Amino acid sequence: MKTLFIIIAVVIIYLLFRRSKSKDEFRLHEWEKDLSTIWRGAPKTIEFSYESFKEEKTRRKVDVRKIVKNSRGIIYLRGFCHLRNEERTFRADNITSKILESGHHYNVGEWLLCLHQDHNNSNHQQGTAS
Repeated sequence: MKTLFIIIAVVIIYLLFRRSKSKDEFRLHEWEKDLSTIWRGAPKTIEFSYESFKEEKTRRKVDVRKIVKNSRGIIYLRGFCHLRNEERTFRADNITSKILESGHHYNVGEWLLCLHQDHNNSNHQQGTAS
C-alpha cells in the first residue's frame, strides 16, 4: 500500500511539472512573438553587471548578436553568455553598470546609440560602394 502511494505521488508530481513546463514554454513562445529585431550583426563582446528579476547580481561577459524590443519598448540584448555557457536574453534596464567593450566604458543608452550609428554607417558605405 505504501509503495502504491509513493508511485501515485511521483506520477502526480511528474504530471504537474510537465504541465507547468509546457505552460512556461507556451508563455516564452508568446513573449518571443511580441519581439521585433532592432539590430542584428557580428557578435559584439561586452561586459556588464546585471541584476536578474530574482534580484541575483552577477558580472556578465556576453557576445551580443541581436538587440530586440517588445511592444512596450523594453529593449533586450541576446547573445552567448560566458558565465552560463549558453544563449541568454538580458533586459537592458537590468544592466546596473556601464558596458565595457574593447576597453571603453559606455552607459547602456550610449552603447546602443553607437551600435545603431555603426550599423547605419556600414549600410551607407555598402550602398555607396555599389
